[in-house]
Amino acid sequence: MWANDLVRDVVQHIFPFFAYWVVKRRLDERRDSDSILERSEYSGYARLSPDELDGRLSEEHERTERLEDKTFRLSFALTFGLAIFGLGSGLTIDRGLEVGQPVLWVLIGLGTTSAIYFWAAALLAAGALESVTMYGLGTARRLLAKDMEDEPLALLYARELACQELVNLNRHNRNNATYMSLRNGLVLLLAVGVVALIAFVSAGADAQNALQCSATCPR
Repeated sequence: MWANDLVRDVVQHIFPFFAYWVVKRRLDERRDSDSILERSEYSGYARLSPDELDGRLSEEHERTERLEDKTFRLSFALTFGLAIFGLGSGLTIDRGLEVGQPVLWVLIGLGTTSAIYFWAAALLAAGALESVTMYGLGTARRLLAKDMEDEPLALLYARELACQELVNLNRHNRNNATYMSLRNGLVLLLAVGVVALIAFVSAGADAQNALQCSATCPR
């Protein structure tokens, strides 16, 4: 069991965008299911009073706003990361040209993978631009709830609460996937800089040795 969890965690950290889309599809199917309240994690919701459920729904709406604020900060960090990538990739490719093709191919490989992570983070962050699904809002819904008895009203609120929790879980997972993609891109960009620096220093040392040898070695 622990081995499966380890493999899942490794895959999630290396391919966070794929892991997010797989989980999102599963959560969306759960949210669209008519039997959502029959699941063990939601089956007890209807035992709460309508007032308690309505209060919890308001808490989830507030959580949605906090998640959107976090998405905005991630988008700012992503913009900064892309700017650093654009600056760093040009400098490191120039260094790679100076030290030979093998190193250049390593730099291109690392840089391309870093770019893939940055673009994956950008696509995930762009998902925040779509309208946020909010359950339990609207005049028609309030009028409907006003005429309901406590038991069916509790079922209505319980379903809305479960659905809103799943919406927020999806947005939380998206933020995490964006962060991990951005982190991986920055780590690879740092690796590009380290490889370029080591190669450049090594090439400089070889050139210095060659100059010393040409000056001191007998002809």
